[in-house]
Amino acid sequence: ESTKNLDLSIDFGFFNHRIDGSFAYYNKNVKGLLLASTLPPSSGIASIWGNIGDLVNSGIEFSVTTTNLDAQNLKWQTTFNVSYNHNEVKKLTSNMDKTGTGMVEVPFITKTGYGVREYYVADFAGIDPQTGLGQIYALDHDTYNKTGETQRLKDSQGKDVLLLATNSNINSNVFHLKGRSAMPTYYGGITNRFSYKALDLSILVTFSGGNYILDTFMRDLVNPNSTGEMLADFDQNYWKKPGDKAKYQRLDWLGNIKMEDGTVIGMGDYHSYTNQFLFKGDFVKLKTISFGYTLRTSSKTKIFRAFRIFATLENLHTFTKYPGWEPEGQCLVTQWDLPQLFSASVGVNVKL
Repeated sequence: ESTKNLDLSIDFGFFNHRIDGSFAYYNKNVKGLLLASTLPPSSGIASIWGNIGDLVNSGIEFSVTTTNLDAQNLKWQTTFNVSYNHNEVKKLTSNMDKTGTGMVEVPFITKTGYGVREYYVADFAGIDPQTGLGQIYALDHDTYNKTGETQRLKDSQGKDVLLLATNSNINSNVFHLKGRSAMPTYYGGITNRFSYKALDLSILVTFSGGNYILDTFMRDLVNPNSTGEMLADFDQNYWKKPGDKAKYQRLDWLGNIKMEDGTVIGMGDYHSYTNQFLFKGDFVKLKTISFGYTLRTSSKTKIFRAFRIFATLENLHTFTKYPGWEPEGQCLVTQWDLPQLFSASVGVNVKL
């Protein structure tokens, strides 16, 4: 693997350094990207490293610190930083992409001309009001075989063709959700620091977004199962009778549906993925609040020069539309692990 880097940066300061900051641009061109590729179980080896292609990773970083107030006893300072990142696959080797349709590791696809690890799942079309069963959009297989592009199949009237969201239909009608990646495109934070005489207060807010989270554990919680775990939202929003415009499909057992003709179809297999539970991962988090009091002594005091007592609160609240427990650092969720917990601590610093 070889890399060519371009890094440009401008540092600035205005008004006697009441405003300081920097602006940076980076471009990382990777040739012969190394990746551990998964091998079939029959090989006896889990994965093997190889050069899979070329990748460009570029972005900008901006940081600024302002002194908003600088009075005799009262000060207020703000630091803001944000980073934007864009990656694009420029080439995949023929070993990894023989047909030109991309390197697939469901539910992700990496394809020339697009970002790394974009989602590759079936396109959910909602719950059928008459049957209470989930539906997906049919893939135009002819177009896919000719061009490698995924698009919806149309009927003679120009309408989208819908299929039952069975396990087999989901696995054979998969779409490249272009631009919907598991990787954030921006992230940053803002810190405000206040001080008044011996008191100080610091507030940190962080943010991130541009990514998507596929929550398969939430999918499992809307299918009755042997553990007895069910999503509370399911109780009020599942299909009950013909005509219902429901959020979730009708009650079943472990995804097995008995049709009117007596046949049983499988729906809800954990190896089958749709975008029904694909959510934006954007969030703003009130990360840290720290409050302190500092007692300074004269130079004649031999015990200590400064004594500071402080209290810190961590992970106070997260503002997000993601309905799971924790959006930060998530992409493919298979289990709701404990989120970053709220914590409170107090401490003392002594400067001798």
